[in-house]
Amino acid sequence: MTDYLRSPVFQLKCVELLLGLVAIAFIFASATPSTSIFLTQVVHFTLFGFSLLDLLVIGGFFLREPVSKILILVVSLSGALFSLVSAVVLIVGWSQQDLGRLLISAIATILNTIAYGGDSYYIIRFASD
Repeated sequence: MTDYLRSPVFQLKCVELLLGLVAIAFIFASATPSTSIFLTQVVHFTLFGFSLLDLLVIGGFFLREPVSKILILVVSLSGALFSLVSAVVLIVGWSQQDLGRLLISAIATILNTIAYGGDSYYIIRFASD
């Protein structure tokens, strides 16, 4: 079990989950990231959806049922892309609405983009299936 807990993929998934929850906390219920309903839903889908996927991968580590490296790679690459788009939407929303919560959420989402990118790089470069 400790081998799984020490793996960089597991640790990056924990960081991604934590950053996703921070981003969710600052836009939850009171801040609308965009005046566009579509863009708001993209941000919500990204933050909630990928946090749930990270939670499922972490659960797989705890149950000693690791998820396929290809699936983790697809989730990480798409998470990086969607997080980048969401960060841009949050920054534009912050510049229009001047809400500090959106800026904090955008910063957490940018950090999450970096974490997803690092996760993808690690899987491509070092992980063996």
